[in-house]
Amino acid sequence: MGNHGRLWSRLTILESKRGLSFPLRMGAVVILEKSAATFLFINVNHDVGFESSESIPISLGYILAHLNDRQFKGVILDDLQDRPLGPKNLEEWILRIRPHVIGFTAYQSTMDRIRYLCRYIKSRHRDIRVVLGGPQVIPMPYYALEELEDVDVLVHGEGELVMAEMARAIAAGAPLSSVAGITCKCEGGILNTGPGPTPPDNLDLYPSPYLSGLLNLEGKNTAIMLSSRGCSHVCLFCITPGICKGKVRYHSIERTIEEMRFLSQQGIERFWFADPNFTEDRDRTERLLEEKIRRGIGTPFWFQTRLDLVNSHLLALLKRAGADTVAFGLESGSPGVLAKTNKRIQLEEVREHVRTALSLGMEAELFTIFGLPGETVADAHRT
Repeated sequence: MGNHGRLWSRLTILESKRGLSFPLRMGAVVILEKSAATFLFINVNHDVGFESSESIPISLGYILAHLNDRQFKGVILDDLQDRPLGPKNLEEWILRIRPHVIGFTAYQSTMDRIRYLCRYIKSRHRDIRVVLGGPQVIPMPYYALEELEDVDVLVHGEGELVMAEMARAIAAGAPLSSVAGITCKCEGGILNTGPGPTPPDNLDLYPSPYLSGLLNLEGKNTAIMLSSRGCSHVCLFCITPGICKGKVRYHSIERTIEEMRFLSQQGIERFWFADPNFTEDRDRTERLLEEKIRRGIGTPFWFQTRLDLVNSHLLALLKRAGADTVAFGLESGSPGVLAKTNKRIQLEEVREHVRTALSLGMEAELFTIFGLPGETVADAHRT
């Protein structure tokens, strides 16, 4: 295959809506016309390999689909456990598409690798804006950029909206200080531009990275899905309440069903719903499940939710609609620790719902956290 074959093996997304293009292997498309603002995103995850569903860059996919819908172009490259993105391959892609921005979704576990790649990028391309977003970045204070020498921008607002505003600013030759929802190195210092654009209540306003044909699912039998964002609960150990401000937003049932139908036709054998609480709105959940059954989409799925957001009737319907695994947030087996974290669940609920799930033939998973405030060794053993 030569060098081009190795380049293709790194590619997750490459999409063009305008101008000439031609297909590469893995269903990718090469950009032959440079956009007014071109983006390169890097999907860093050295905890898993290429075939794992956890390597699917769903968040970056949403951002690129939104940019693409507004006539801006970009690429997502994988940097995974079994397919690391080396400097040579990265450099070849930079020279190929000449991006204005290189962006990362940052988690605590990926920060060292991201900083390594940022150092390489800035050592050779000082004019490229390096942007970090994601859970590790959203709560960062402005002075974090003093330590992140090779990073230009921290995204604090919703990624789709902020990156679209950044694309428009770049295309218009406007300064980064005109983009709301970021902290940036600009105007001779570090500037926080304030809150980002107000996110839409209707998530269907964001194009689907799956239905748009952007995400490469070669080698995967499970697809990550999002039918909602946000959580209305306030567990003190969780970042989600601060991000969503207690609000839950949804994709329509029709959009979610259409994604499931499309993915099933593409050979996906299982769905992995990443909604913080899949059953937050019980009535909507029942309508979604009944429509999945009615449409004959038999693909099984994994989901997570709170123990106080299900009952035996809903668990039975979930099983009938294809749920093979339910994951609950236990966090601790100590009532005292649960109270200090504002978890607001009862341990008897855990026992009851796990028994019910198992009796229906579903598997049950429990999330636990050790080292919560006030936890003793005895509490840990109890968990």
